[in-house]
Amino acid sequence: MTEFRVIVTGSRTWADSKTVFNVLLNLTAPDRYLTVVHGACPDSPDMTAARFVAATRRTTEEPWLADWDTYGNGAGMVRNTAMIRAGGDL
Repeated sequence: MTEFRVIVTGSRTWADSKTVFNVLLNLTAPDRYLTVVHGACPDSPDMTAARFVAATRRTTEEPWLADWDTYGNGAGMVRNTAMIRAGGDL
């Protein structure tokens, strides 16, 4: 089985959870194991990604929490940059 990492991140104002779910669904395949990396933000595409993982086999999630105490209002961007630097496959 091939393993892939995909990063999901997006604006809190973007509410199109159906698109996020469908894109992730299109990335699944019988011979593919998917790790979904997201920022664990409760009101963003991140939570759609978390719900997708909970509802889908052959997937796992890798939530990255923002460090608001250290980085203040820039914590989300610092976290997203770190996720991207860690890499994804798809």
